[in-house]
Amino acid sequence: MEKNRTCKNYIEDDRNYLTLQSGWTDLLTKKIWIQYRISCPWTFKNIKETAIAYIRIKAQCPECNAKIYYTLVEKPKSRDIIFKCAIKNADFKDIHNKRRQFRGRRYVQVANIIIDNKIDAITYVRNKSKKIINFGDVYPPILPKTNVLRKAVNEIRDK
Repeated sequence: MEKNRTCKNYIEDDRNYLTLQSGWTDLLTKKIWIQYRISCPWTFKNIKETAIAYIRIKAQCPECNAKIYYTLVEKPKSRDIIFKCAIKNADFKDIHNKRRQFRGRRYVQVANIIIDNKIDAITYVRNKSKKIINFGDVYPPILPKTNVLRKAVNEIRDK
C-alpha cells in the first residue's frame, strides 16, 4: 500500500493532500457493488490521513447524495486490505442513470481487449455483466455504456 500512496502539494496555500494511484476508485466501487449492490456512481472527494485512522476515504453519490466512508485503522501488514465501511443515506432499491467515469488506464485496457478479441462493445458488456449481475439486479454503475466503449475503441484505433 505504501508505494501506492502519493502526496500532492499545493504550494500556493500550503496544503498537502494524500492521493491514491489511478485505478483505486474503480476497485473500491467494484467491491461496493459486489458486496452491497448499490447502484450509486460514487465520486471520491477526499482521502486523508488522520490521527485516528491510517487512511480515510470519502465518496458521495452525485444523484442521491448518499455518502460512503472507508476507514483503514492501521497500516496493513499484508497485501490483503480490509476497510471499515459506513454507508449513509443510501437507498438500496434506488435506480440511477449515471455511470462511473470511464477514463485513464482502464479506458485504454478495455479498448485494447475489445480490439484484440475482435468483439463489439455490446458483447463485451454482456460478458462482463454475466459475471457481476445477479438476476433482478439493476444495471451496475461500474459497467460503461456501449456508446462510450465504441468511442474508446475508435480513439485507440485512430492512434
